Amino acid sequence: MRTFDRALHCLKHPATVASIALLVVNDHILKSLAPSWVTGKLSDFAGLFFFPFLLAAALSPITRRAGALAFTITAAWFTLVKTSA
Repeated sequence: MRTFDRALHCLKHPATVASIALLVVNDHILKSLAPSWVTGKLSDFAGLFFFPFLLAAALSPITRRAGALAFTITAAWFTLVKTSA
C-alpha cells in the first residue's frame, strides 16, 4: 500500500475523525466556556493524533519516506512550539 493511500486510510479511521471533532469542539466551544489547562491538553492531544497522517498524505508525492518524515516533523514542530516563548 502506498504511503498516500495508507495516510488517507488512517485519516478516515473513526479515532482520527473523533480527534478532529474533539479539536474543533474544544477550540471553538470548550475553551471559551471553561478555559483551563485541560482544554489546552485536549487540543495538543487531538492535533498530535491526526496531524502526522495529514502531513504524510501531503508529503507522499514528494518523498518515499513520507510517513517517518511526517512523524519526525510533527514531533520537532510540537517540541519547538512548546519550548519557545
